[in-house]
Amino acid sequence: MVMVDMKKEAKGSLASQLVQLICLGKLLMNDKFASDKRLAFMIIDNAVEIALKSYATRHNLIKISKPNTKTISFILNKLKDQNKIVSYEKRTILKYHAMAKELYNEQKVSQLNDKTIEDYLVLARIILARLYDFRASKSEWQNLVNKTAKSLYVHLAGHSVR
Repeated sequence: MVMVDMKKEAKGSLASQLVQLICLGKLLMNDKFASDKRLAFMIIDNAVEIALKSYATRHNLIKISKPNTKTISFILNKLKDQNKIVSYEKRTILKYHAMAKELYNEQKVSQLNDKTIEDYLVLARIILARLYDFRASKSEWQNLVNKTAKSLYVHLAGHSVR
């Protein structure tokens, strides 16, 4: 297993930022409020979109002068052609990306459940592994989520109103 060492990884690196977004999504997903679950799903979608578009840009899969090459669908087709994703993952990412847009624009939360969010988390981790060589075991992911929670708590505590 190839594992990116987050300690050696530059703090501001893209992989590190994507991991933090995924961990934040996991933290919010565990909350009981529908609005937090909605936000979790949207954050995970943002992480997936950033990962896909950044990878596509770095590997010249999209052309700046051609706006249609910047769509998620176009990028997913290119990644499927390169065997970076399979058809099921492509379809599911497109479905979840459309759901995130709907949630953002229409604020529908009734269609969102924990299984859907968890499934998108799994896909986000798969994208991170295949495109950025970042792999972590279940316990390593939980440690990253815990570190994110602690970091967030410390950050928020430092900005509390006194």
